[in-house]
Amino acid sequence: MRTLLLLAAISGLLASLAAVPTPPAPAYHAFCTTIWLLGTPCAEVAAKLVQQIKAFSPMSGCAQCGYTLVEATPLSIQANHTSAAAPLGENVTFTLSPTMLTGGCRVGAHSTSLGFTSLLDDGLNYCNLHNLLTGPPGKNMFLRLHIRPALQPQEGTASISTAMRTLLLLVAISGLLASLAAVPTPPASARHAFCKTIWLFETPCAGVATKLVQQIKAFSPMSGCAQCGYTLVAATPLSIQASHTSAAAPLGENLTFTLRPTMRTRGCRVSANSMSIGVTSRLDNGLNYCNLHNLLTASGLNLSPGFMELTNEWACLGARLSTCTY
Repeated sequence: MRTLLLLAAISGLLASLAAVPTPPAPAYHAFCTTIWLLGTPCAEVAAKLVQQIKAFSPMSGCAQCGYTLVEATPLSIQANHTSAAAPLGENVTFTLSPTMLTGGCRVGAHSTSLGFTSLLDDGLNYCNLHNLLTGPPGKNMFLRLHIRPALQPQEGTASISTAMRTLLLLVAISGLLASLAAVPTPPASARHAFCKTIWLFETPCAGVATKLVQQIKAFSPMSGCAQCGYTLVAATPLSIQASHTSAAAPLGENLTFTLRPTMRTRGCRVSANSMSIGVTSRLDNGLNYCNLHNLLTASGLNLSPGFMELTNEWACLGARLSTCTY
């Protein structure tokens, strides 16, 4: 059952993120969007959410909780939340989708502030969702965002400032879901191994693109590295395409890198994708993850100021199973 849940999550994650029907929050409205994956049927999930919203309402004697149920159907729940800290309140929505392979449920959860506020809401919108979710531990398996923090600076290099790290993290939060959905490579079919990840840099995209192209060329047979197996296909300032072949996967993998400048930090957000061409098991022993990771580390980009990698076992199944060369 855990394996089936994992496969269903991988096949549906990016489509789910893009399909959450709540419109994107306006620029000055704080918000939180997340995905919950559960092994229990949607009917049971919906019932528990509705029960908890009602239990947290003033009508049930919990005036300080501040939740009010607006509307509920088997696959959609709308509520609102108010508090002394945000008297205008927040809209809370849950969109439920059954996962056919597992008989479980995928929930798109969203909370948006109604008042014009800073995007940094001290976790108010996240807690609106989390407080309803929290229950006895170990009962469900949820999607977790895996963040790989920047490596410690080498001796003689300057560490990233606290203010800049905060700005980078804000960019990551506000842009991660849109970035994952916007990666131009088509969603992998049911039996193509793949890996999708996000890289965040404090350095401009021009420098990042240059290093990636240089490393792909250095790892090509034309540069005398036949065992490396990388070939540059096309490159523009904001898009790089390459391929990789190896004895383990002679049909190879397609690699794409989509670069987007981060206006607040003057850095760069890279959507990196590797997908096997041949029909293979989803469990690729980290092959697609290593295709990306080897370029990242061999080029030294992982040592760039403010570097962060954002991925998880749903978007990149082999990330935790991989033993990469570099």
